Amino acid sequence: MLVLSRFAGAAEELAESLIVNPYVIDEVADAIASALAMPLDERIARHGALLKRIRRNDAAKWRRSFLATLADED
Repeated sequence: MLVLSRFAGAAEELAESLIVNPYVIDEVADAIASALAMPLDERIARHGALLKRIRRNDAAKWRRSFLATLADED
């Protein structure tokens, strides 16, 4: 289970992770506790969704999109 800072750029994209404010220690602790107690089927479903999104939106896709946007600016 991924516990991710809400300040990380990936937080918006990786919604199935447990998003926390890393400056609020109780929030981080609660998220870790939730991850450890999470039922296996939910962890599998979240992991599958995250992996699918990461594979679909990898660094190569980001690079192509970024360069295409730059080319459109000309």
